[in-house]
Amino acid sequence: MTVAPIKIPDIGGAEGAEVVEVLVAPGDAIEVEQSLIVVESDKASMEIPAPQAGVVAELRVAVGDSVSEGDVILLLEGVPESTASDDTAGGEDAPSPAPVDHLQSDATATNAGSNEEQTATTHTQTSTPDTMNEVTSIDVVIPDLGSDEGADLVELLVAVGAKVEEGDSLVLLESDKASMEVPSPATGILTAWLTDTGTTVTEGTVIARLEVSGTTEASSTQQRDATAAHGTVSQSRGGR
Repeated sequence: MTVAPIKIPDIGGAEGAEVVEVLVAPGDAIEVEQSLIVVESDKASMEIPAPQAGVVAELRVAVGDSVSEGDVILLLEGVPESTASDDTAGGEDAPSPAPVDHLQSDATATNAGSNEEQTATTHTQTSTPDTMNEVTSIDVVIPDLGSDEGADLVELLVAVGAKVEEGDSLVLLESDKASMEVPSPATGILTAWLTDTGTTVTEGTVIARLEVSGTTEASSTQQRDATAAHGTVSQSRGGR
């Protein structure tokens, strides 16, 4: 028994075929006709089979290498001396590679693309949990009241620590024209009241602080919504 080099056989005149997949590793026991590598040329993809059985002693190629007829793929252990001598001398009797039709080639390319996409997706999901779980505090401000005179804050409708949905009423205001409810600009947890009942508030007055969760982009958008004039307030009854 000795070590014999396994070479690239006649691959139809293709020069510079690229190794796209290595199917064995050092120490693997292989059988006759077992596929060793997959190469791809501008004409087709093909698998290079083993001309005899043995154990892979050393790989001489890697994915991305360019190979041609006669290049050594690997060294095979446990080969009878006569066979090893024949292979070293020329390897003319090595079996021709099994061509893979275009349908299988396309399927291989599609599967490779899918694997790359899945890897990229996994990497993205792995690298962004801190961003997705970011907690941001935003200020809740009084929106446009339709008057410069302001309004009296007569009731706090939510307790500190309560969860509110976007649009939920937070406070009740009273002006000389109407009673109004101020809605929450975002979904989150009310962490603090920054004013109290009996206070006169005007457009832009900060009345509370809201803790929201989400991406940086979403939190920035909610902050802008909270600090801007948030639409119109809800009127609960007409003028007194």
